[in-house]
Amino acid sequence: MRFAALTMLLLFGGARAQTTSAPPWAAWSSPTALAGLDAAAVPVERSSFCGDNCRYDRSGGDATATNPQPDRWLYLDANGDAVIYDDPGAGIVTRLWLTSGGPQPTCLDTALRVKLYFGNATSAALDVPLRQLFDGSLAPFLPPLVFDPASGSGGYTSYVPIRYAHGLRIALAGLDLPGPCSTDTPPAPPRLWYQIDAQRLPPGTVTDDFALSDRFPGLLAFLSAEGSDPWTRGLPPQAASQMVGPLTQWTFASDNGSGWIGGLRVKVDPAAWASLTLDITIDGDTATSLPLSRLTAVDPGDPLPPRSPLMGLDAAGWLYLWWPLPYRHGFQLTLRDAGLAGSFPVSVETVLDPAPVPLNAGHWFARRHAACSPGTNHQQTLLALPGRGKLLALAGRYAHDGGIDARYLEGDTRLRFDGQIAPAWQGSGLEDFYNGGFYFDWGRAYRQPWSGASVVDTAGSSAMWRLLLADAPGFDNGIEVLQEAGASPAEALSVCMDTVAYGYRTDARALVPVATLELGDPVAVARYAWQAAAGTQCGPLVAHYADAAATARTATVCRSNAGASQFHVELADPSTVLHLRRVVDAAAPGQAAAIYLNNTRAGYFPPLRPDSARRWQEQDAPLTLATPASSLDIRIQPLWGTHGDAGQFTESRYVLLAEPGDHIFADGFE
Repeated sequence: MRFAALTMLLLFGGARAQTTSAPPWAAWSSPTALAGLDAAAVPVERSSFCGDNCRYDRSGGDATATNPQPDRWLYLDANGDAVIYDDPGAGIVTRLWLTSGGPQPTCLDTALRVKLYFGNATSAALDVPLRQLFDGSLAPFLPPLVFDPASGSGGYTSYVPIRYAHGLRIALAGLDLPGPCSTDTPPAPPRLWYQIDAQRLPPGTVTDDFALSDRFPGLLAFLSAEGSDPWTRGLPPQAASQMVGPLTQWTFASDNGSGWIGGLRVKVDPAAWASLTLDITIDGDTATSLPLSRLTAVDPGDPLPPRSPLMGLDAAGWLYLWWPLPYRHGFQLTLRDAGLAGSFPVSVETVLDPAPVPLNAGHWFARRHAACSPGTNHQQTLLALPGRGKLLALAGRYAHDGGIDARYLEGDTRLRFDGQIAPAWQGSGLEDFYNGGFYFDWGRAYRQPWSGASVVDTAGSSAMWRLLLADAPGFDNGIEVLQEAGASPAEALSVCMDTVAYGYRTDARALVPVATLELGDPVAVARYAWQAAAGTQCGPLVAHYADAAATARTATVCRSNAGASQFHVELADPSTVLHLRRVVDAAAPGQAAAIYLNNTRAGYFPPLRPDSARRWQEQDAPLTLATPASSLDIRIQPLWGTHGDAGQFTESRYVLLAEPGDHIFADGFE
């Protein structure tokens, strides 16, 4: 039984069967990189979201009893600048989005500056007016890697990859200075909302820092495809044509071998797009079964349908998919009637790639969610998947159900990974996720290689889509994609959502919990030999997480103001890929810490966003070991006096996640 179970893990995508893949920000570099899964990165989003019933407070703090919410930034540094991102470890910022002003379109004041600090530097490597990141005047911050509200309908967006080997801080200066862009009378300091998407990585996986001399020719070439093969493989298409009508079921391509469906194009009258369904069966399983309009995010009459590298409608009227679809035992592509009103000629082109399928290639999926929520339901689950994978695109049509109310755009997009309670991605508004801003305050549709709004109607419904390439959030043990319906539980709306999520996955889990140290559990404390820092004080805390349900937790929290804590874990199987999750009391700011494995620095916990209303907070840290080890001495060393530290470090629970291997048998299962 044990041998059979382990064999299944190896055959169907267990972590030990994976091959080396491209860095997580280079998914665009090849079909195998796009489909490849690994367990190294921890995806995060830092944003300026505001919790239940809170108003905008430009002071950023707990200004009034009616606004008991956290800062919109992490902390103020020694210069008085607002630090909005801080990671002491290695990683890459893959997307920076912000918007300013409202409700009318505004600009970014010249006094606003952005500063990038790498490592422990006290001098900024980049210190420029914030607007220069988006206006095309500063290389490599140039289109199409960046766009401003005029080309993005309200949002300033940068996809310039900003990698860092030993830490990155992003700070904003000038937030306290009223400027000519203010819509207030008299002029007031600027209002900014932001989102920062990043991939946090184990130490040693990034070798150098971003520089202004960087150029990204491969990425730019990929983004330039507007319906043609973005991988430029030059593979000949297999063409076929047929009349389709009621009761049609036409299998136009199939194979019993191994390889890739490299691309697919369909040309048919737009009147058939919503009624002609494409069934994609791979290795005996249904990868998707969706109408052409939903699968390609293209509806007849949309002003600016997608023309992204991976899906959309090209200038010649072909609907296309350039997603690389790996298959190991065969595939079948079938067009069938789902309500056609007449007969139509249809042409198809299929591109097949005989390249071998690596072990770490996931199974492609496109999953639809279509529902209208009652006003009492604060959020909908757009996608919930177990196992291991990554999300690479989301497209949807959204509308207020039963009336005209633009607040359907208020809802935050939230992502939870690997059994988290609170989202690791917490957005700041629906249109913000799709790179718009302030209810698409330029009032028009837009299209970029990364994202777009095919139709904008704040009084009716809007259609949006976004590719997640460099910023693709990976998951090791499940994912949930959640969407708020309305601004908050107290302001919920009845919202209709029709979305499709795209990505790659496998049932096998890449990482599983192998040890849980609950500091209020004396058995666990003894088992893992937890040693507190000198002077540590422990006591109960009744508080909530920052999820939509405001999940309550009553548990022990331990507080220290010096020193380090440590514990010991024995693994049933040696491992080199590990994540460590901590649960802490976020009432105190800072609390960054280095993590040591067997006296070698192996990772970091970044500083917390302080929150006095939702005090329980959890963070995942990616760890690395030079060689596999089964006996781990784990030391948590707070970075006292740095990263916004306020002199108090808290601990409540640690969970160690490791590759499955024999860990699945550690509980005695045979």
